[in-house]
Amino acid sequence: MKSFRRIFRFGVMLVMTLPLLAQQDMTAEWKASLVDLERRMSSLTADTASGIESWRADAEALRSSLGSFSASHPENPLRLPEPLLERPPLDLLRQTLD
Repeated sequence: MKSFRRIFRFGVMLVMTLPLLAQQDMTAEWKASLVDLERRMSSLTADTASGIESWRADAEALRSSLGSFSASHPENPLRLPEPLLERPPLDLLRQTLD
């Protein structure tokens, strides 16, 4: 009976810590995405349409992930930028990144 209680307590502790661990993983993922977007921004020019579209898609994926987190955690509201236009000018990409 004692071993069952121990296993049960361990299971409860594990279930309680999983959301925190998942959030920490997401935070690291978001930071890595931001660093990557910033690095790629320096090589974008108005002539690199495919690079701009790839950058926009990755920025939108990050915005969507942050929006999902914010919606499921109303105690941590986030102010997110508006969705990017389909063919945004470089200035708008830089502004969004900032």
